Parts: sequence; structure tokens; C-alpha cells
Amino acid sequence: MCRAAIIFIHLKRSRALISSPRILGGYKIEMGRLKNKTAIITGGTKGIGLAAAELFIKEGANVVICGRGGSDDGAALAAKLGANCSFFALNFAYAASKAAVEAMTKCAALYCGEQKLAIRVNAVAPCYIITPMAVQDAAEKGMTIEQYETEMAVDHPIGHLGKADDVARAYLYLASDDASFVTGTTLMVDGGYTAK
Repeated sequence: MCRAAIIFIHLKRSRALISSPRILGGYKIEMGRLKNKTAIITGGTKGIGLAAAELFIKEGANVVICGRGGSDDGAALAAKLGANCSFFALNFAYAASKAAVEAMTKCAALYCGEQKLAIRVNAVAPCYIITPMAVQDAAEKGMTIEQYETEMAVDHPIGHLGKADDVARAYLYLASDDASFVTGTTLMVDGGYTAK
């Protein structure tokens, strides 16, 4: 099943990037790409959202993680993630179809543009990703996570399931100045699942 997450980014042009590059997946990456930016990450307390929050903090962003459950647990997690992180409890269950998320993303992007707000709004739509939710799904089906991944990978032209970090790096791209001309779009991070 595909799930979508949205990150809203408050953009302020970075005044200076940290000059020490690192290598990630064979690519030279500049650290601090999100300095002076704030991200609100829904579902930020576990799985893909948590991976994104950790990556954004490493890249210099101020992060607000949002999640269901007790505010004490979320606040403790935010404290563990550091001074650049805070928690906001979402005390309701929210589920939306991919089409609804895409429509909301476009509407929010258009609104921000019309209001001359320096905010880009994009969505990322991951598909089958190895997260604690996938481990639970596998167990409910009487499978190991390895069996689950093998069975589910056949539906992905890329030949394997994604990892939370794969999705977090897509978020990072959209949040960084590398995507300064991207707004109102949904980036499919699904190993080709929806291309079939």
C-alpha cells in the first residue's frame, strides 16, 4: 500500500553552506543544505518521518515533528533529537488517498504563491518501504521481513523495496535549494511501482 507524507518548508535563503562536503551514495554532498529553514514533518516520530527528521537536523534545519500519541513520548523524542527539534501532537487519525494529498499539495502551493509567501509545498509518495510498519505487516502475514521483501519486490521494477533513508533523501532534495523551482508536485519514491 502506498502512503504519502507532506513536508512544508519555510524558506529563507541560506547565507552560507558549511564548506566541508561528505560523500553519500557516491555523490559529493554539501552539509548544511537546510540551514535557516524550518520543516514541519508529519509522521515524524517513527519510520520514514523519523529518518527525514534526523537527516534534516543533520543538514541544519529546525524541525517540528508531528505525530499521534502522548505528547510526553514525542517531546522526549524531540529532546533526544536535539535543540533544533520540537514536537507537536496530532490528536486525530488522518488518512487520505494519494489523489487527495496531491490535490491538497497543489492547492497549498498555489495559495502560498498567490500570497507571495516564500514557502514551497511538495509531497513525497513512497510505496513499500522497509519500516517498523512493514515488519509488523510481515509478522501479521506470518512472514519474516526477508520473505516479505522478496514477495513485495516483484511488484517493483527496480527489484527491491526502499529504505526510510531513500525517502528521507527525496525530502531533502525537495527541501533544499536544489529544488528552488519545484512546488506543487508529488514526487513518487516507489521503485517504479506506480509506473507499471
